[in-house]
Amino acid sequence: INNLYVGLTRPTEKLFILTSEVTKLAEDKKQAKTKVNDTKKEDNFGIDDVGTIADVLALFLLREGQVSKIRPQEYLIFEDNSNKKHKTKVNDKTTLNIKELVSTEARNKIRVRKNNLRYDESYLTVEDFYDSRKDGLLMHYAFEKIFTINDTSKAVQSLISEGLIAENERNTLETKMKNVMMLPQIAEFFRPDIDSSLKENANNPNAYKILNEQEIIQKGNRRVLRPDRMMIKGDTAILIDYKTGQIDPKHQQQINGYATALYQMGKRKVRRFLVYTEKMQVVEVD
Repeated sequence: INNLYVGLTRPTEKLFILTSEVTKLAEDKKQAKTKVNDTKKEDNFGIDDVGTIADVLALFLLREGQVSKIRPQEYLIFEDNSNKKHKTKVNDKTTLNIKELVSTEARNKIRVRKNNLRYDESYLTVEDFYDSRKDGLLMHYAFEKIFTINDTSKAVQSLISEGLIAENERNTLETKMKNVMMLPQIAEFFRPDIDSSLKENANNPNAYKILNEQEIIQKGNRRVLRPDRMMIKGDTAILIDYKTGQIDPKHQQQINGYATALYQMGKRKVRRFLVYTEKMQVVEVD
């Protein structure tokens, strides 16, 4: 009942309710002559048989006297026409042919917030995707969907679906991402047999549980951290963080903060890798 109340009271303009057919309601009763809240036995219209939301709505229609029999069709329960006089009447039979689409430059108007808990690259603008860092930013976003190297095509397709790249950019981005994953220092962490969630890897003792963009809470200050990629196996963990631009000492401080949180969670060995996707360089942090 609580969920039904919330669902029926939150809409501000229109509410459409799709239900299954009514079950055991008496469908051939006479129309109600009493008020809705009158619960006399002779006017209850099968109230003892109400068991679903569809029955509740059907009972309302019967008691309101709007219908005498419930059939599978559309019913208008309530309509407010008070503001319709301010609206322009549209002939729904008129066909409009759009000869051209006018688009407004949006580089400085649209911002995409990935996550406000990230320490860097958390606030991307459309302009960012047009500048020299475009490939790095796109790869960083696509890597969120990568578990093994076999996921590359699917990850790039998601960028195409979101309108971030065109179809003719697919091959270039896929090649660059695979080249990053095949860098010698990290190639073993993207092998097809590395993901323990895959059925074919269930019995592989060398497989890891892979967590992309997984939040962890640091003990003590309850700081929320989100490494790009965590790989967990027993008391061992591997951290991989993707970076664009130049190498910065702050990057090491950041990934060491992730490692500290994992040590506090009982991990005894934590390897840390910074992957600079534009420079095609990997730095293992001690």
